[in-house]
Amino acid sequence: MKKQMSCRWRIFWSVAAIAGIVIMLAVLVGGVAMGAYIEKNYSSELDLTLFEASARGGTTKLYYYDENGSAVELTSERLEGGSCIYMDYEKLPQQLIDAFVAIEDKRFWRHSGVDWKRTAHAASNYLLHDSTSFGGSTITQQLIKNITGERDATTRRKIQEMIWAKYLERCMTKEQIIELYLNIINLSRGCIGVQAANTYFSKDVSELTLAECATIAAITNNPSYYDPIRHPENNLARRNLILDQMLEQGYIDETARATAVAEELTLEKFLALENALYKG
Repeated sequence: MKKQMSCRWRIFWSVAAIAGIVIMLAVLVGGVAMGAYIEKNYSSELDLTLFEASARGGTTKLYYYDENGSAVELTSERLEGGSCIYMDYEKLPQQLIDAFVAIEDKRFWRHSGVDWKRTAHAASNYLLHDSTSFGGSTITQQLIKNITGERDATTRRKIQEMIWAKYLERCMTKEQIIELYLNIINLSRGCIGVQAANTYFSKDVSELTLAECATIAAITNNPSYYDPIRHPENNLARRNLILDQMLEQGYIDETARATAVAEELTLEKFLALENALYKG
C-alpha cells in the first residue's frame, strides 16, 4: 500500500513538474511574442525635445512643432502671451501640487509612469460598460496627451501612451514632469497653466490659499463644466471633493480642510464683468 501511494505521489509530482515547465515555456514564448509585437507596432521612445532641454542650468523648457515639423522652444514672450506664464517648480505652492496629485493621480510619486491598479480598474469599467471612456491616465500620461496632441479614443493609442509614459519617467524627474503638466493644462477662459490664478484671483500662484489651490485643481477635469465663474456650484462640489481627498491622503488635517471649505472665494468682480459683456 505504501509503495502504491509513493508511486502515485511520484507520478503526481512528475506531472505537476511537466505542467509547470509547459506553463513557463508558454509564458516565455508569449512574452517574447508580445515583446516582438510591441516592438514592431509601437514606438518605444518619445521625442524629448517636446518636453525638456537640460541646458541653461537644467531649467525645463517647453517646445512645440512649427509648420515645418521642427521643434521650437516656447519662449517666455510666447508663454506670457494672454494668460499663460511659465512657472518653475520651486515657485509652485506645495498645496497646489498636492491638490492636483490627490485628485488626478494619487500614486504619482510612487508609480513609474503607469498606475497599473488604476489602469486595471478603468479597463474593467470600460469592458463592463460602466464607463464610456477607458480613463485611468496618470499625470505623466496626461502630460504626454497634452504635448503630443494624441487623443484618439482607441486601445492602440492608450497602449502607446503607456509605453511613452514609462519611457518619459526614465528620462525626466517627477518634479520636471509635474512642473510641465501644471504649466500647460487648460484652465478655461483661455488660461493655460496654473499661473492663471492671476485671472481668477488677481494674485500670483504662490499666494494662493488652500481653498484657491483646490479651486484651480478642480477646473482641469472639465474646464468648461468646472469653470468657477460660469459654473461655481460645479467647481465648489469638486473643490470640496479635492479637499476630502487631500485629508484622506494625509496632505492636510481636518482643521485645514474645514477652514478651506468655509472660505468664500472672491470672484464677484469677474462675474460682474462677464455679465456686463454678455448683456452688451
